[in-house]
Amino acid sequence: NSFCTLLGRTGMSQDRAADSVLVYARFRPFSQLETEKDARSCADVQEASVSITNQDEGTVHRFTFERVFDGATTQQAMYERVGAPVVADVLKGYNATVFAYGQTGSGKTYTMLGPPQHSGVTPRNQPTPRAGAPTAGNNDTFDLRGGNSGIAPRVIHDLFRRIGKAPTTTFFSVRVSYVEVYMERVNDLLDSTRQNLALREDSANKRFYVEGCCREEVASPEELLQLIDRGTRNRATASTRVNEYSSRSHSIVTIEVTSRDELRETVLNGRLHLVDLAGSEKVSKTHAHGQQLDEAKLINKSLTTLSLVIASLSEKKNQPTKHVPYRDSKLTRLLMDSLGGNARTALVVCCSPSNWNLAETTSTLRFGSLATKVENHAVVNQELSPEEMKALITKLEDEVKTLRHRGTGGGGGNLSAADQHELETLREDAKQLELVSRQYYKQCSIVESLRETVQEANERERIAVAKADAADVAADAMQAECAEWEKQHRAAHRDIAGLRRQLEAQKRISGYLRTTLATSHDALEAARVDLSSLKVTAAEVQLAIPALEAEAAALRKQLAEERAGRKRDAEAAEAKLSEAMREHALAKAAEEQAEAALKAEGSTSSAGAPEMVPVEEFDAAVRRAEVSEREHRALYDQWRELLSDSTASKLELEFCMKRLGLRNERVNNLQAALKKLKLDLRNEQALRVQDKAKFKETLALARDEAMKWHREAEKANAALTRRRSAYAAASPLSPQAAEQAVQQSSILATTPSRSLGSSFTRYIRGGGTPGNSASPVASPAGAGAASPSNHAHVDPSAAA
Repeated sequence: NSFCTLLGRTGMSQDRAADSVLVYARFRPFSQLETEKDARSCADVQEASVSITNQDEGTVHRFTFERVFDGATTQQAMYERVGAPVVADVLKGYNATVFAYGQTGSGKTYTMLGPPQHSGVTPRNQPTPRAGAPTAGNNDTFDLRGGNSGIAPRVIHDLFRRIGKAPTTTFFSVRVSYVEVYMERVNDLLDSTRQNLALREDSANKRFYVEGCCREEVASPEELLQLIDRGTRNRATASTRVNEYSSRSHSIVTIEVTSRDELRETVLNGRLHLVDLAGSEKVSKTHAHGQQLDEAKLINKSLTTLSLVIASLSEKKNQPTKHVPYRDSKLTRLLMDSLGGNARTALVVCCSPSNWNLAETTSTLRFGSLATKVENHAVVNQELSPEEMKALITKLEDEVKTLRHRGTGGGGGNLSAADQHELETLREDAKQLELVSRQYYKQCSIVESLRETVQEANERERIAVAKADAADVAADAMQAECAEWEKQHRAAHRDIAGLRRQLEAQKRISGYLRTTLATSHDALEAARVDLSSLKVTAAEVQLAIPALEAEAAALRKQLAEERAGRKRDAEAAEAKLSEAMREHALAKAAEEQAEAALKAEGSTSSAGAPEMVPVEEFDAAVRRAEVSEREHRALYDQWRELLSDSTASKLELEFCMKRLGLRNERVNNLQAALKKLKLDLRNEQALRVQDKAKFKETLALARDEAMKWHREAEKANAALTRRRSAYAAASPLSPQAAEQAVQQSSILATTPSRSLGSSFTRYIRGGGTPGNSASPVASPAGAGAASPSNHAHVDPSAAA
């Protein structure tokens, strides 16, 4: 790092010797509160300047910046001008910083992150509920992936997009950390359990870092955005009168990018700080109280310290020895590398255009104007390969020689004071360069000597290992043969055990097949019984069908006759009813005639004696009318009775037809069931034949496998005999000791295996089952009691 600093002062490893802080101004649209107060615009925005008019005093202040953005500027336009160059610098190996400054509610967080999602916004005027823990607003999330996302999400997407386009020989590593400065305490936003972390100074690089903060490695922009969203949820926020989502802490997102070029063997380290500062507050406008008032005091204090640092750095060019108060605040200590140090910095000052915030806007623009005078000294953080280092040292030595020639004999007495000072500085750099080159060459010689020593030691070790390997060849060969024999022995034993398991499985299968066949036989007998009963039932049904059809025909004939008789009765009743109705009409006409005569008699009583109708005729006419009416009613009742009898006969006929249909349906069902039972019976017989054939085939395969393993066991027995003879001839031990060694190495060949082999032999030759052998399997105790002479002849299964 010191060598890179030296190269930076000589101007040989960076594009610019001095980098001024790039300052941009952004004016937001009018807020709802400013609109309610009928505020007017006090800012005249031009492309690279802005004029602030104080109408009460009649003064105009003009400020010039790199670029000035009005309220209609989109987030994409902001990023292309501010964020895109920063990403390119970081990938080149520079340190870079982007931070937003301004009063509360001026749009800093909107510029850096984007608009908040209002699903979980803290209610207005609710005080911050924590002291050292996340506040009520920590449930808010920002639009990090939409069209209005801020500089930070766009930087992340652009960074990974450029990494994806890099050559395949370049490998990248991206790490991120996210901290906040809340009430002069540094908290880790990625791990809420890490609170009040300490700051440590890196004197070699002249910067401060947070000790113990979480540094997560990421491989995609989505992972990085998720970490930022998680950290933003843990950030201290609250709602004030002028800002619904007010940040109560300064947040710093640090992205470290390391790129390694495998072809050139160089490493570039770039670091990017994305800083969202808390806004300065006027208590008279925010109406802060309680916890929020304490937060506002410490926010204004840290921002005041930042202003003093900016002011001191702006005067550093004219007063090189002027003190810069970095240590007065933790915020300025963390930004020490970004302000006047090894970084390229972009500052966005966020302002309000209304005259209601005239004083705050003017103060913010003055801060930005001072920041334009701050000069950083950015260098490429590069680790050179040995070849590049040698070439660079040679080039610097040539330059030192040239400078020495100029300082000693090339007219050095005619130099001015400034040139003389520069010459002295170059001489000091040359001395440091000579010291660094000597140390480098000394370290190279040490490395070469160590490399030769390591090679010699490796050669000696290789020779010693070769001799040891040669000395152990005979023993290794014998051990390898014994191990191979033991491996084959165990494999054969495992195969015999597997064959035993297969036979047991075949036994179980045969038992299952026998049980299945017995069950099928029982089911077949039951099906036969059911078939016989169904045949009897079907015969009965066939016999009953003609009687039912004859009964139905008789019922149909009887119904037709009843219908004809009732029809004739109804016609006769209708005729009688018509006759009665005529007589009734005649009687009624006679009655009306009598009444008319009575009326005529009354009207002519004065003229003479009336012609009287006999009383007997009148009474007879009335009686005839009454009789006619009674007969009419009787005929009507008879006609109704005939109609009801006809309906009942019809219903009875329908019931008979329905019973006949049900009997036909039952006959059809019985016939279908009979066909199904016949089909099931044929299928069951076919399956029984297949199962018998399969069982015979499986049994034959098992016998073939047993004969095969029996032959293998005989071959293994012969091989064992040859091995024993060879081992006894080659071993320096006595014959008894050699025999014991062979017995110990072949301990797996136990008596149960011999019994199993003889059982298989009897099973194959006699056609029985292994479990039915005459001699039972001997116990391991019997095997241990066997005398050494028993090993003169080994059973084939024991060899296996």
